[in-house]
Amino acid sequence: MSGAVVIDGQYSIPQNQGLAPGKYRVRVYAALDAAPDDAPPQKSSPSKLAPDMIPQKYNDKSTLIVEVGGDGPNVIPVHLK
Repeated sequence: MSGAVVIDGQYSIPQNQGLAPGKYRVRVYAALDAAPDDAPPQKSSPSKLAPDMIPQKYNDKSTLIVEVGGDGPNVIPVHLK
């Protein structure tokens, strides 16, 4: 498993932290009330987490599949409708 933070619609995963070549399911999450980076950490229970802005069809029930190649950098756009 690997992941990246999306900033201004772009993401990047360094090759040494990426995935082996193959097909992978993509899951996208975005909390509605994400705290700013400089906010102190808050204790919360799983039942009190902020709701996700992304529909489940793109995260928990995702059917998005991408293929990671083995040669050179991979450019894999992920389009959410």
